[in-house]
Amino acid sequence: MYLAASTFFGFSSHALGLALPFTFYTGMSTTISALLGPVGMAVVAFPTAFEMVRAKPGRLIGAVTLIASWRAKLAEEQNQEKRKRFTQKTFWVAVGIGVSLITSALVAYSILNR
Repeated sequence: MYLAASTFFGFSSHALGLALPFTFYTGMSTTISALLGPVGMAVVAFPTAFEMVRAKPGRLIGAVTLIASWRAKLAEEQNQEKRKRFTQKTFWVAVGIGVSLITSALVAYSILNR
């Protein structure tokens, strides 16, 4: 968005033979960040949520419940994946320790039987 806006204004000002100051581009970037950032999202979200509650409260409750269930499902899937990775890591650590112990025993045996 920033790139498109600065390219557009740079091209337009060049075509018209104008030179826009650096402060213009800085102000433009600040405005875009405010519109696309948390402030802009709040300006859009609050009236929308208010309108939904005013019109049909059950609809908003259903949407919130649906989103909450999706988040709970996602959290459970992530926890299962973490447990799976932990189990795999634990297995390979145990294999590594076992190989180390066997190697140490073989080296000790070969040293003692010289």
